[in-house]
Amino acid sequence: MQNRYAYFDGQIVPIERAKISVMTVALSYGTGIFEGLRAYWNERQERLHLFRPRDRLERLRRNAGILLMQLPRPIEQIERAIVDLLEREGSREDVYVRPLLYKSACEIGPRVHDNPCALAIFSAPFAGGISTRKTASRPACPPGGGPPTTASRRAARSAART
Repeated sequence: MQNRYAYFDGQIVPIERAKISVMTVALSYGTGIFEGLRAYWNERQERLHLFRPRDRLERLRRNAGILLMQLPRPIEQIERAIVDLLEREGSREDVYVRPLLYKSACEIGPRVHDNPCALAIFSAPFAGGISTRKTASRPACPPGGGPPTTASRRAARSAART
């Protein structure tokens, strides 16, 4: 499925209308940040489940401070915009959601203070994620590929000391 919409300038618009100028400070100087959220399709319930949106948006808010940026809306409103965007898209598969917060002035110079910010959000099918189905070619949890355990952390620290 092709994404058809984006959240841009405070509203959901056709993806073709979600454009920024080549003069945007974020493009010239890298003054932008992003976050990644996942939404998983549940076939039985016939709905998407957005995974930990508040945590991800709170991390976006914290990281924004590094570039002297603030979210243009409260986290609750951004979360609602993401849900509205996903409903409008009508995806029936796992989806990746990409919020982008960027310095939106069109000028020369990497000024981070007193420079307006903008928020754009889009989604795309997420085919390369974590599989929940065991297949012959790719096990659901490969040996040694799981999250670190307390024992493995302890062993790594011990090995580093020697």
